[in-house]
Amino acid sequence: MGGFLFVKLFIVMNLKEHIRRILREESDIPSVIRRRISAENIEEAFEVALDRMGNSMENPDSILYKKKGTTLWSFAKFVIDEMITYLEQDYFTDDNRIYFEDNDFYYDKIRKPLIKHYESRIKERYYEIV
Repeated sequence: MGGFLFVKLFIVMNLKEHIRRILREESDIPSVIRRRISAENIEEAFEVALDRMGNSMENPDSILYKKKGTTLWSFAKFVIDEMITYLEQDYFTDDNRIYFEDNDFYYDKIRKPLIKHYESRIKERYYEIV
């Protein structure tokens, strides 16, 4: 019986250490998002936003239409803002939303790291369209 409790305690301690290690991992995806949403759902939100904004670049009625001179930076901001909006609608409550009004927090802690994380894929899509 004592051996079983030791093994159980050992497993629980290893699990706690594993969770701590994962939470400490360096990632450009902000922890405010990573803690609440699975990596698969974050990736899905990015793909949806990238497709939606890519389609807007092709639409002559869109403010993002490629012939209107949309820059890579503008495209990236729209993709990330769309991604955050999508995530907030599905995974955040009113109590823990990422409010766009706090511009410094949003820009420094949310938008900028996400643009960095998805930079190559955003560039690839942008240059594909333009």
